[in-house]
Amino acid sequence: MLNREHRRVATRADVEAVVSPAFEHGGNYFDELWEYASVVERKVLSQVAAGTLETSNEHALAILCRRELLEVVNGVPRFQVPLIARWVRERSPFSAELRDEDTRSGKTL
Repeated sequence: MLNREHRRVATRADVEAVVSPAFEHGGNYFDELWEYASVVERKVLSQVAAGTLETSNEHALAILCRRELLEVVNGVPRFQVPLIARWVRERSPFSAELRDEDTRSGKTL
């Protein structure tokens, strides 16, 4: 789109327009990334994506950093690739479970 319109800077709308297709076309990548993670790693990923990391499992965090999914900046874990964080928040099977759990407990993500 940017090339077609001879633009060099993407707008928020440009980025939003390609997120769903990226999730659809990259589905296998995201699914494999998720399936390869342990249950504890999935919970850490989901909590980091939601900004609700309550308890830090240092071992899982170290593995996720070695896999270059997360990085720790100023003592705070974050995703190296924001698109992966968004997929975890919006599409991962665990995110639905967390939303259900939070709804039952009265929390909001």
